[in-house]
Amino acid sequence: MTQSTPAPARAYRLNLALGADTAAEIANALRNLATRIECNEVTTGVCGGPSDGAIYELLTDPEMTHDAYRAALRGYLEKKVVKP
Repeated sequence: MTQSTPAPARAYRLNLALGADTAAEIANALRNLATRIECNEVTTGVCGGPSDGAIYELLTDPEMTHDAYRAALRGYLEKKVVKP
């Protein structure tokens, strides 16, 4: 059994489990989380209230630039292409 190479990851990745009682409340929770991310207030944790709750983890790789990601993605996809 061969192990597949994992796909490259961007510099910022968010693992998120978010639940809410209504669509409006989940949208509001996402907006609040986005604001906290922009203010560098999010790493790993939990948050919530009476109508929503989240478990989150913000992962960062400062060495992964846009160009490095594109190059890694090209290499990854080239290995995935089935050649006749």
